[in-house]
Amino acid sequence: MHTKKKLREPAVGELVSKREYLLSAAGQQFSAKLAPKYSGQYTVIEKISRKIFLIQDIDGTVQRVHKLGLSLKMYCT
Repeated sequence: MHTKKKLREPAVGELVSKREYLLSAAGQQFSAKLAPKYSGQYTVIEKISRKIFLIQDIDGTVQRVHKLGLSLKMYCT
């Protein structure tokens, strides 16, 4: 990753996508390499600390996310 690249932190109320960390499963014929890297359209509800955010799904499910590197990115419409 670029050392001079500034990662933008999402503000409360913005739409974000969450990175999915999947594993391949040969028995189920699933390849993580071909799976989508990011999922969903989440809304940032609260910024707990510099790297911890509360996000809410469209159906109302609330999740706590640690923003490590590129685990959250701005949602493009």
